[in-house]
Amino acid sequence: MTDVVWLLHGVARQDQAGRIRDLSFPGLVQVRGTGIIGLTSATDAAAVCDVGGATALAIEHDRVLRLLVACTDVVPVRFGAVFPSTSAVSRLIRTDAALWVRALKRVEGSQEFTLRLELPPCDKSSIVTATATYLRDRRRERTDRTRQKDSAKAIFRKLLVRLAECGVETRLSSGRSRVAAPFEVSLLVPRKASGQLARLMAETHRSAQLVGMSTALLGPLPPYSFANDASEAA
Repeated sequence: MTDVVWLLHGVARQDQAGRIRDLSFPGLVQVRGTGIIGLTSATDAAAVCDVGGATALAIEHDRVLRLLVACTDVVPVRFGAVFPSTSAVSRLIRTDAALWVRALKRVEGSQEFTLRLELPPCDKSSIVTATATYLRDRRRERTDRTRQKDSAKAIFRKLLVRLAECGVETRLSSGRSRVAAPFEVSLLVPRKASGQLARLMAETHRSAQLVGMSTALLGPLPPYSFANDASEAA
């Protein structure tokens, strides 16, 4: 095994090369493809095979990507894409150039966020004092919980419609094919719609509080959810 290997962090348009260079990331090397550039860094091959070293590299990989996506369009590559040379990186992005370009077009001018709406956990601390009373209380709790879930689902569905009106693309969390609690969705938000998103989240937060829900918006994040085909090609 060579002493040095190259980690591929992501791919950007070639016309962003100067802007990325101005960010002055220590050790970040740009590898040219066909109208695109691979963003890589060299690391000790032994560190990739070591649990502690790989963990540190994964954290740095995520940090670099978060800084990049905050200022330009990047198709992220999941941690672990290791190459023996920059030539090997160049061959990859040239071979799959159409795939990368298509993914870059999809995320152009946008950032990914994760939106979560959660119901509070059920209260299971009740002490059983009498069977009839306990069963009555449990029935009431189930009825209230069902009503709460229905209200939460209505809020979430309305939110999805409002997001689409703002030009925001949505994708339910991996493994989910329907709207159900807890509600989590990935958002691809045009940078120009960030103000609309902030106002919409404030409205949603107020509505959610009325039914005991909590809200959280995480990001901006590397847009893995909307560039899967390309990011997994590496």
